[in-house]
Amino acid sequence: MFDIFFNPKLIILIILIITVLICLGIFKIREKNAQKIIAIGTLLMGIPAIGALCVLTYQTSQLKSSIDLQTRSIEIQTERFNLEKRPYLWVELKKRHIATGAVEKRSIFGGGNLHYYNKGEVPAGDIKLEFIVESDIIRTNELDKWFKEARGGFPQIKTVFPNQSDLYVGLHPFIGNMGNLPKLIFIGALITYTGMDKNKKYWYKAEWLYEIIYKIKIEKLEGKVKEQQEIQEVAFSPLKIYTDWDRNTNFEVPELKEPDWDYYLSIIGK
Repeated sequence: MFDIFFNPKLIILIILIITVLICLGIFKIREKNAQKIIAIGTLLMGIPAIGALCVLTYQTSQLKSSIDLQTRSIEIQTERFNLEKRPYLWVELKKRHIATGAVEKRSIFGGGNLHYYNKGEVPAGDIKLEFIVESDIIRTNELDKWFKEARGGFPQIKTVFPNQSDLYVGLHPFIGNMGNLPKLIFIGALITYTGMDKNKKYWYKAEWLYEIIYKIKIEKLEGKVKEQQEIQEVAFSPLKIYTDWDRNTNFEVPELKEPDWDYYLSIIGK
């Protein structure tokens, strides 16, 4: 609709019609209204400039709208490329278990295997894992320190290719003993990694908190030890499972924190 009013040919035609009408009536001009006619003529001379300015303003507005659409289209294509051409690394906790020590049967170890998966189209590199494995009995676990002293270092997985499987690390620290069985176990993992752009960091966070339910066998003995306890079965009842990721826009890495043990102990009534 506005194209009709801002058509340059139409504006020129209107100006010509007005000019002809004035010329037809020019013979009626007298000396007393000559100044009025001059003023009208001056105004008519400015009409083409006003029309041209209107046309220029309209065309500028149209050009700006076109540029905005093209800019947004480029932004959408860039966002889609960044979403498609990046790694999506995540971890899953498998083979959760509680076990007694091989030598000292009264020591309790627990946790699981942390498996890595990459569902993106490019490899995930520069991987760094932060983790917590604790219980309500052992609330400060230096598993990383133990790996350094006993194994020479924690087995960090640094690269995961798309659809690569069977990559995991075992997290099974000391969490209690038979005389003081842990009621809760917490496993938290925070992984940071990069894709094709090494300056762009991605992250994935996962937390698992379980209530541990035991089936204990009590064996009657003779002598100084009157009875002996043995764990027959263990069940894990989830209290909290939490996951989050960088969302491709927020690259500020969150912190990994242990749970409020007293709060969750009050929930399970122990």
